[in-house]
Amino acid sequence: MATIYKPNGKKCYYTSCYVPTSHGKKEKKTRSTGKTARKQAQHAADAIEKAALDVAGAGEDKGSRILAIVAQVAEEARKGVLNATSAREAVAGILKISTGEDMPEYTIRTWVAEWLSRKTGRTESTMRAYKTHTKHFLRWLDKRADNTLQSLTVSDMRHLQQWLLNGSGGTRASSPTTAKQKMKTVSSIFIKAMNEGITNFNPVAALDPIPEVKKLERKPFTVEEVDALTNAASSEEWRGIIIMGAFTGLRLTDCALMEWNDVNLKKGVIITTPRKTKRKKTVVTIPLHPTLAKFLKGFPTPIKQSTHVFPKLATYTGAGRNGLSVQFTRLMEKAGVSRGKSQDTGGRTIYERSFHSLRHTLTSWLAESNVSPEIRMQILGHKSEDVHAIYTHIDDATLKAAMASVPTLKAQ
Repeated sequence: MATIYKPNGKKCYYTSCYVPTSHGKKEKKTRSTGKTARKQAQHAADAIEKAALDVAGAGEDKGSRILAIVAQVAEEARKGVLNATSAREAVAGILKISTGEDMPEYTIRTWVAEWLSRKTGRTESTMRAYKTHTKHFLRWLDKRADNTLQSLTVSDMRHLQQWLLNGSGGTRASSPTTAKQKMKTVSSIFIKAMNEGITNFNPVAALDPIPEVKKLERKPFTVEEVDALTNAASSEEWRGIIIMGAFTGLRLTDCALMEWNDVNLKKGVIITTPRKTKRKKTVVTIPLHPTLAKFLKGFPTPIKQSTHVFPKLATYTGAGRNGLSVQFTRLMEKAGVSRGKSQDTGGRTIYERSFHSLRHTLTSWLAESNVSPEIRMQILGHKSEDVHAIYTHIDDATLKAAMASVPTLKAQ
């Protein structure tokens, strides 16, 4: 039943009703009933409402209503007035008629926030990288971040790529490798939006790849240099982390966050999942070298197995002005151990040698001790799928024998 009312100063009753438009929205229709008597006005209002609904096609089936929208779009295209906005409205209207749901509308900024919120289960370092990459993307967009995803073109993405490589507006230039990672993140944002029907185009995909730049080759430490580093360590924890890095090949953050849960002194192994391969759930089993086993046995028995082996260093991040990487660099200077050659990667300088060189050091020691590549890969947890398929298991005795062949530090 239609609603009737008598406006101030009017003799006749009026009626108002909402009818669906061709785009799935509702439009308010107000008419005079032409009647002064309430009962007659009500009948007239009901007739007006029915007529309005019939004209809007509300009484027809979904197919007819959708065809009406298509016909309207075709007419706009014929007249040359169809644009992106009206096309999206038409699609939204079809979706509304078909499913009863409104088409989700996002700006670039709100979709980026939505994309980030769905990245669950990623490592802390991966999430930190995603947040940095998207922050730079939004910074480059500036006010355009409040436009739609469809507003960005291939040319825009080409300019973004150059902006990342050159640096501007308080943002440091990125190395080709880092710029490639940032553009990959932006591409992922568009791909997810395409999968959900929010956009139908990924402008990043049309870009030419960023040319590869030969990276500075990492160099290992000698036995004497590892001895010098442990002797120059500012604390027992730093001494322990260096020994652990040298005899496990684990990365700096993995060593710093190592828990006693991962260490089995009785069996003489470390069983852990490196953070870089956490999503793939790659577990590595590393036999304890006598030097590392002796050091760990000298630590007090932990109250809880979840306690960090190096609790003080576990509170630091890997990067940052006073992060673990910078602390290790200072330690190298104190020990008189050279960082080797440097390379400018566009806003950042890298060196041949850092804590990561301990991973290369263990690889070199194992190779020099004639340990086979397959066993080296299993110890380091750095194997290809083909090798993993062929060598599905190597017994503990073989692994321990391989580790025992590695030289012992003089200072221990």
